[in-house]
Amino acid sequence: MGLFKPAWKDNNEKKALKAIHKLKDQKKIAMAAKEAGGWRVRQAAVDKLNAQNELENIAFNEKDQNVRKAAIGKITNQKALAALVKNDPEYDICITAVNRLTDQELLLDIAKNGKETRIRVIAAGKLTDKTALLNIVRKEKDPYVHETALEKITDSSVLVEILLNAADNMHIDHIFRRLAELNTLNADSLSHILKNAKDNYAQTLALQHMGGYYCSACKFQNLPLNEQPAPCKCKQCGTDNHVFEDRSWTEEIAHTTVRVTTWKECKRCRLERDSSSEIRFTDW
Repeated sequence: MGLFKPAWKDNNEKKALKAIHKLKDQKKIAMAAKEAGGWRVRQAAVDKLNAQNELENIAFNEKDQNVRKAAIGKITNQKALAALVKNDPEYDICITAVNRLTDQELLLDIAKNGKETRIRVIAAGKLTDKTALLNIVRKEKDPYVHETALEKITDSSVLVEILLNAADNMHIDHIFRRLAELNTLNADSLSHILKNAKDNYAQTLALQHMGGYYCSACKFQNLPLNEQPAPCKCKQCGTDNHVFEDRSWTEEIAHTTVRVTTWKECKRCRLERDSSSEIRFTDW
């Protein structure tokens, strides 16, 4: 007499799935989740499984990623999820697990020490603890992780204080951009940064945002006048400090003919130079 074979072990997937849907006993469901032949059948069993220890066992030991992801989607043990994120060789499994994390301490650890930038960015994006976010904003070297954390800080006064002591140009650029997004780069805050920032790059950016500049020749601090950008001629030594950018204009003069005019224009005083134009034929 042959041994009894559970219906969920049937080689016919439809029959096996039908048997899974009928199961109610958690021990039998756990057995099916681990032993059924087809991954879809095992996944269907996982969808009905509630025992956390069994779900963790499947998440760590199952070979099929679809089944593992289904198990991870039901795991509540934060340390188990963090262990998957940090140690599992499969990238998609790490992504699935980090998206399930809510524990702030574990998320901070992964945001700082995770093995892949994308995983670290997701972890940083899930942080809500202000202290944890500020830890990243002050110290993080990866630009994507840093900017992700920075976007969650809304207290501009805290950001200004961080900026005053920042020595990393990437940090300084990001914080200036964030302050602009928060509409807090006003005359008072810029003047405060200009006077008190420890890093020359931060001072330079503050001066530029105010409409001023440091002279390229004598390093004199040229401040804006009457809320207008500082003149390009240095007030102290008279050196021109134009900042030229390339400009172009295309004008259609016939059906397949255009005139392209190019020139250089100072973005500070709008002085133009090196203008030229040429006729080009197109296939329009």
